[in-house]
Amino acid sequence: QPDAANSTNQTPIMFAGLAGKTSAVKLLLAAGADANRQDSLGNTAASLAQTQGATETGKVLAEGK
Repeated sequence: QPDAANSTNQTPIMFAGLAGKTSAVKLLLAAGADANRQDSLGNTAASLAQTQGATETGKVLAEGK
């Protein structure tokens, strides 16, 4: 399940975005992960990627593909 979440509603795609792992983000998107889902603080995978300076990953997440 690509959108399985932990206790703060963070999903695998959020962790991949935070780590700047563009290839993992692409795999998760292909598996149906929701790039727009928010964690308990209102963060999305794209916003987490951007806070870490992962611009390429953030771009992929913003495009959703």
